[in-house]
Amino acid sequence: MGFALDRLGPAECCRIAESLLTSPKPQSDRIWSDCPHGHEQSKNQTASWYKPDVDQWKCHSCGEYGDLISIYAIVNNLEAGSPEAFRAFASEFVPGWEADGEVPIRRKTVPKPQPDWHGAPPDMPPALWSSKAGEFVDSCVAALPESKTARIHLSDHGINLAIAQQYHLGWNDHDRYYPVTSWGLPFQEGAKGERKIWLPAGLVIPTYFQDRVAKLKIRRDGYETGPIKLRDRKYWEGFGGSKLIYVVLGNPEKVRVWIIVETERDAYTLMRAVSMLPWTEHIGAVATCGSGKRPDAEAEKFLRRAALILNSLDTDNSGRENSFKFWAREFPNSIRWPVPSRYGKDVGDAVMPLRFAKLKSSSALDRFDWLIMDSMYLDIAAWIEAGLPHHVRRELDSLIPVLASLPSPAPSPEKPYFDQVLELLETMPLWRDELESFRDFLKANTLKIFMTREGRPWVGCSDVARYKDQEVGAVVFQARQRFHDWRVLDEWVGKGSLEDIVIGYFNGRLEVRG
Repeated sequence: MGFALDRLGPAECCRIAESLLTSPKPQSDRIWSDCPHGHEQSKNQTASWYKPDVDQWKCHSCGEYGDLISIYAIVNNLEAGSPEAFRAFASEFVPGWEADGEVPIRRKTVPKPQPDWHGAPPDMPPALWSSKAGEFVDSCVAALPESKTARIHLSDHGINLAIAQQYHLGWNDHDRYYPVTSWGLPFQEGAKGERKIWLPAGLVIPTYFQDRVAKLKIRRDGYETGPIKLRDRKYWEGFGGSKLIYVVLGNPEKVRVWIIVETERDAYTLMRAVSMLPWTEHIGAVATCGSGKRPDAEAEKFLRRAALILNSLDTDNSGRENSFKFWAREFPNSIRWPVPSRYGKDVGDAVMPLRFAKLKSSSALDRFDWLIMDSMYLDIAAWIEAGLPHHVRRELDSLIPVLASLPSPAPSPEKPYFDQVLELLETMPLWRDELESFRDFLKANTLKIFMTREGRPWVGCSDVARYKDQEVGAVVFQARQRFHDWRVLDEWVGKGSLEDIVIGYFNGRLEVRG
């Protein structure tokens, strides 16, 4: 029995709690309310509860618990469990307590010893299942570039076509059904004869283990209109696949830093950002497919020998609990590195494009890949880099080949670099025409594109003395206006500028001035 309940009784504890909590809602033997800390606000003010008859408080939002004095301390910006909080509460609600009372001391409980943990062996499906799944994945990989819906879905989450093809993401354009025995599984009775492996239409996300497909997951297309009992299932996992194996993106023999997330799609988003960092080969992503899922024996090996594990499980209660009760205990090389709460609970919440809410062009991803990355709520690459401790970053730097620090080779003499890049834009005739026209304009007026020390491109003269000529000044002004002006260059995507293209393709080749 707590001090407040002992001295005041349940009724008075109830009255005090209602005066301290925000939007209290008495129900049965509890008082429900929002979190006293104000971390999250639930729709029905039911994030936390207090039971006056036993003087117990628990918050499902922040995970804290205690008694009425704990609530009082939080509301009054005092340290919960401290002598100062106790004295303040007792002085306000229990006059004369000093005559016969002592300040209670919060005693630390000795943690229970944890049994040794080791990952279970990988649970691979039958070889025939993997073979059939591989054939299905190959057909879907070939179909993905032609699917406008798939490309838009990927680009909306910061995943470009190169990453999708590297990790064998595919697109299934219609529901498919395969008898379980045809994929090497034992016969099972279904609703209409033999049970079928259902693979619905949508984005195909395979999991590989030792070059074999171990699991199939599909992000369903049009799940809102599917069978009523499945309309809340955005993802569907193909029957018969592995239940333990993690999605591992990166070579375990080379990766020194692993970033752990819950969903496969978030892992691919991370790898797109990792591709923009200098340590691409040495940073990998792991999708656990659930905050409570533990590594299998093979994953345990490479995670234990990693220089660093960035634990980026969701910031909900389950993610926080598993981060500290399992990952921090079992993997001392892990640090908690969640997405900042203002961006959402996970990487997927943090990467919805600001500039293009919906990309309507099937090739928009490749054309405006740099624009999509720039328009994310959170710069994922910078966020990853910020999470690397100094000693880990020093190790990663030591792994970069010496050749990587050397200057890029000069363009071939017969073709300036500007023209070489234009050849890559064959699929973008409108943008290509604008670039070629602007290049010719710059040549005719002996102008160039430079880079400021702050990292922004600008148009100017190679010879500074030419600025004194008023006609030259007018031409420079015209060129800069054309360079920075936003206008519709592609009817599918909307407005853009030549500056955006230069930032995306030519940044590393521009002379720095100013």
